[in-house]
Amino acid sequence: MPVAPDPGLQNERTELAWQRSALSVLTVSLLLARGPDGIGRAGAITAYAALLVVPLLVVATARRYAARHHHILATGLAGPDRRVLVTTAVTAALGTAALAVILLG
Repeated sequence: MPVAPDPGLQNERTELAWQRSALSVLTVSLLLARGPDGIGRAGAITAYAALLVVPLLVVATARRYAARHHHILATGLAGPDRRVLVTTAVTAALGTAALAVILLG
């Protein structure tokens, strides 16, 4: 008899992935902020914006995980979540801005 997959594990993997993303954003922003003086104004703004977003990212993903976990326990289903799309868009925008600063110097 096959065992049904636990829908809670997918939620936990997503939470862990967002924690790794937050750590990556923090690392890149610290490197930009402490980098050589030649990063320019755009680099500094990007780095400091990322430093402000990281705590928000951690809190948002923790809240999302808790809400999803309770929903899964109550219903057995994960269901759709639009917050992931918003968080992904913000993270991608910061990553693109940091990459542009690094490449364009």
